[in-house]
Amino acid sequence: MAAENGTTEAESAELRESQGMISLSLARRDVIAEASFEIDTLARVVAGVVPLKDDNAFYAVRGIAARLLDLASIVMSGMTDETESTSCLGRRLRVE
Repeated sequence: MAAENGTTEAESAELRESQGMISLSLARRDVIAEASFEIDTLARVVAGVVPLKDDNAFYAVRGIAARLLDLASIVMSGMTDETESTSCLGRRLRVE
């Protein structure tokens, strides 16, 4: 299976699923965390550079940026916060 998707056996061992649980390597976690941090940073930058001249564009971009911040936070919490339940993460994802 590893060869089918272009990964080596060692790389495929970085993420395992078994009996309804997953485990991932620290290196893989760090890549995901960095991606989430970049999403967070880009969302903050985009929200700050749209001029207030066009109210619709300004509020649309700010709304999208806010949602990106929420999604990045859900990813980070899902990987690193043992106190936040999966059901809570799901409610945040579905905006319930």
